[in-house]
Amino acid sequence: MNSSVKRMRSEQGAAAVEFALLLLPLVLLMFGTVEFGIAIYAREVLVNASREGARAGIVSRTPKLGTTEVTAVVNNALTNSLILNPSLANVTINGAGGAYPATLSVAIVYPYSLLFPSLFNVGSGFNLTAQTVMVHE
Repeated sequence: MNSSVKRMRSEQGAAAVEFALLLLPLVLLMFGTVEFGIAIYAREVLVNASREGARAGIVSRTPKLGTTEVTAVVNNALTNSLILNPSLANVTINGAGGAYPATLSVAIVYPYSLLFPSLFNVGSGFNLTAQTVMVHE
C-alpha cells in the first residue's frame, strides 16, 4: 500500500468532524439573522403606523380627528402589516384635535416576542417602540 492511500484512510472522518463543529455556529448565525431581520421589519411597521396616525391627526380639516380616530388609523396600519397583532400594541396619543402651532404625538409600544428564544438565551422578548411628533396644520 502506498502512503497516499494510508493518508486518505486516516482522514476519512475529518470532513464530517469539521462539518459538525461548524454546523452549530452557522445555524445560530442563520437564525439570528432571520430573527434580527423580522424585528427590524416589525419596528419599521411601528414607525410607519405612528407616522400614518400622526399625519391623519394633523391635516387641516374640520373637525380634526380625535384620539379614538387616530388610534383607529394606527390600528389599521398595524393590521395591514401581516406581522403584528394590533391588540398587543399600546398606543398613546397626545394633542389630538389641536390647532397650529400645537403638536400631535403618537407613540406605540409593542411587546415583541422572539421566534427562537431558546436558541439565544436572551429571554422571551422585548419592547419595540416608535414615536412620531408632528405640528398641526
